[in-house]
Amino acid sequence: MLLSQTDATHVMGLDFSKTMVRSATLRNRQAIQANRATIQRANLIHLKLVHETVDGIYSIYTIYFWESVDRTLQEMYRALRPGGRFVLTYCDGKAGEEGEELHERIEREFILLANKRGFE
Repeated sequence: MLLSQTDATHVMGLDFSKTMVRSATLRNRQAIQANRATIQRANLIHLKLVHETVDGIYSIYTIYFWESVDRTLQEMYRALRPGGRFVLTYCDGKAGEEGEELHERIEREFILLANKRGFE
């Protein structure tokens, strides 16, 4: 869990998938009971986090499900505190395969929009 790797006092976990929320809730049961973690099924662009209140955003294999890359990046940037960090992970293919389409989309769309929104 992220809490064991950072000095954060609270971590919020969001996912679209009921299965992933259930799994994360079970894995992080102790942190949830200690009020150090919150896990919920949600879409970031509909959550409306308070402006500049988030220290870090980690997106793990979620970009494929974003309704709008631009709106999601805009909401992330708005919610992040100055100096906050955003980390995106994605899989661009399976063993021996390359997902050229996703890689090109990252290069062509995501990076340009991220820069437009203020990410460096």
